[in-house]
Amino acid sequence: MKSMRHKMAKFSDSIPLSTTIIPSPDKCDCNYHKDECIISWPVSSGKACKCNYKELWSCSGSIVFCDSSRPKCVNLDESQEACQLSKGDCGGYLINYYQNILFDQKKVK
Repeated sequence: MKSMRHKMAKFSDSIPLSTTIIPSPDKCDCNYHKDECIISWPVSSGKACKCNYKELWSCSGSIVFCDSSRPKCVNLDESQEACQLSKGDCGGYLINYYQNILFDQKKVK
């Protein structure tokens, strides 16, 4: 094999530390919806998205761990149950629920 003038590392050589920040492939986000938050981008299995209300009608999401013995932790989605696993601000789901009930009652009358 022809040498390419590269120095081969020895067992005793130290490994240099990386200076590059690589973002996590996991992403989580929440949207502001009628005065509360709802999940807009769920995370991968074993984690949950914790919604937090921010000032000026906006919400953010942060990744937290979730109990993998709970079925919803394995198959996360944008549902209210998935949001509640993180114990974050999930009130946007309740507002939708009550609005749907009122809408259905108006249709019946």
